[in-house]
Amino acid sequence: MADPQQMFDKERWESMLRHIDDTREQTIIAVCSLAIVLSLSFLGLRLYSRRLALGYLKLDWSDWLCIGSVFCTMVVTIDMLVGIKYGLGRHMPAVKDLRSLYLILIIANATHPSAMAGLKLSLLVLYYSIFPSRRFRWCCIAMGIFVMLWVIASMVSGVALCIPIQKLWDSSVTTGFCVPLITIGLATTASHIFTDIAILLMPVPLVVKLHTSRDRKVLIISTFMVGGLVCAISIARLPLWMNSGSGGDFGWDNIPGGMLAVAEITISTLAASAPVYGPLISQVCRKSKANLSGPGANGGGIADVFTQGSKAEATRGPPVAPGRFTGRSITVTDEFELHTYHNVQGGWRPLSDTSDGGTDGLSPG
Repeated sequence: MADPQQMFDKERWESMLRHIDDTREQTIIAVCSLAIVLSLSFLGLRLYSRRLALGYLKLDWSDWLCIGSVFCTMVVTIDMLVGIKYGLGRHMPAVKDLRSLYLILIIANATHPSAMAGLKLSLLVLYYSIFPSRRFRWCCIAMGIFVMLWVIASMVSGVALCIPIQKLWDSSVTTGFCVPLITIGLATTASHIFTDIAILLMPVPLVVKLHTSRDRKVLIISTFMVGGLVCAISIARLPLWMNSGSGGDFGWDNIPGGMLAVAEITISTLAASAPVYGPLISQVCRKSKANLSGPGANGGGIADVFTQGSKAEATRGPPVAPGRFTGRSITVTDEFELHTYHNVQGGWRPLSDTSDGGTDGLSPG
């Protein structure tokens, strides 16, 4: 294996030697540990909310995709924690095993796009199950195909940085070629940001047409738009990626962008799970006895629209009368009345009608 010093000019190498004791290891440990805890917590709340909705745990494809994504997140974070042993977070003169450090980078390059793609597809599957519009569902399918093509391209370009791969860490290999990291970063990150923005904006026109109050529409849209922070992080990562690919000291230079990538996956897990938290929000509101005008224990918002996940659909039709059901849709309404019924010889009648001792009742429903 060639000497890493051969990868740098004399001035650059001497500069790194002066800072050989600098380390970003504590940053890696703190960010990755927090990401593990938060990602598992967001997933746990999602599964608990699913259980609240039906009384038992039943998962659909959006849940399984989210679970797979969190698994990839665990791989990314553990991979970076292991990378500390091989010099991740240190300047190049402190790196003793350049080959292992590059392999750590390759594993992260493969699993990060997988985690992001899983969360994107999870949201698209959720959209498909909620909104009945045929045109919208075709848009979900088209975007899903684009996401799958994106993740394949990102994984291949992130793993096959050089052909042969040994050229990454061994400067004595003169055959083959390497793809500039800047080129890869621009192509994959630009398409990544495009899909994030498109997926976030897709349901907005349908939510606007829901028959509910403006405040509830804003709250439902805000739930989807949690992912807006993910887009901001993706944009912020782009210049950091370009900088890390130009200096050669990637064990040190890659850390700011890498930590943002970990934060990006973690917040994306929340963004993909937030629309499913309706039953959980309802339970919290009931227990706190909060008087909410929006979604909560009284219904009419996220808690209603997303309770069933794959089985619920938001209707665009007019509200129906209490007790009427017109299909697999959910009607959001602010108008409801409470009545007390009494069982009279197997039939249910309003309490006011039973005070005279009548015996005729409604047949049990």
